[in-house]
Amino acid sequence: MQLLIDDRAGHFHIFAGRLRSAAGRMGRALALPPETVVSLVLCPVRTLSRLGLRHFGRGAATDVIAFPTGFDGLPGLLGEIWIAPDMVARNGLAFGKGLNGELLFVLAHGLLHLLGEDDDTPRRRAAMFQKQEKLLAACRLGQGELPKVIARPGSRGGR
Repeated sequence: MQLLIDDRAGHFHIFAGRLRSAAGRMGRALALPPETVVSLVLCPVRTLSRLGLRHFGRGAATDVIAFPTGFDGLPGLLGEIWIAPDMVARNGLAFGKGLNGELLFVLAHGLLHLLGEDDDTPRRRAAMFQKQEKLLAACRLGQGELPKVIARPGSRGGR
């Protein structure tokens, strides 16, 4: 799977190669064809709120929204995933996943939405979260750690 990254948030450092590699591992775990393309847009929370209001009738702050392209998009384009890194950072602290873990978790969430998964009931949400954890496991490096794919301004790259 190929990941196109459009960073409109601008104030986080994105390790694009590592993020693409992690997304590729998720794609392989999902048995997606290698030519599958996903567009990832990193944007401010207010942008996601406006998109949520316009497309879903809900303007509450969120961390991820996915738009499948169906057959109207470019050949191989599965869809777009919009993520708000500021919200991801807050949720990463609140849920104990950290910034990297939470970003990869919501990327997995968006991918599953593009593939038709839904989280509109407690049972579906639990099943979807379980699948997200499996996709996160596919991203883990040799010692079980996640690759560093995003950093706050001023922090160092590292692994």
